[in-house]
Amino acid sequence: MYGIRLEDMYTGRESIRHVAVCVWYLPSDCALARELNGDDIEWDLTNQLLAAQVDVLAIANWQRAGGKRKDKPKPVERPGMRPDRTTYGGSKDDALPLDQMADWLGWDSWPSKN
Repeated sequence: MYGIRLEDMYTGRESIRHVAVCVWYLPSDCALARELNGDDIEWDLTNQLLAAQVDVLAIANWQRAGGKRKDKPKPVERPGMRPDRTTYGGSKDDALPLDQMADWLGWDSWPSKN
């Protein structure tokens, strides 16, 4: 990318600090950055805005079709995004039943209780 050879670092033509700074600021689309960071590369503002635009257009097209054509479109996956969950903090199996929640909150009257 920058035309630096590791050989230059060992011979003293380039400092270790300069090579480290160049590696640190590599663009996120270069091969070394992808290898080091994997899929967890943070998107820049442009990529986030483009993904948001695609999401809005997909929802608008789905609404114009009456919402009956298919299921609601899913948003574009972004790095670090978690898969859809049915409840906050976990799956349906982790959810607390309403009567236990009422006991936990200290509510005396609850419709499901006798």
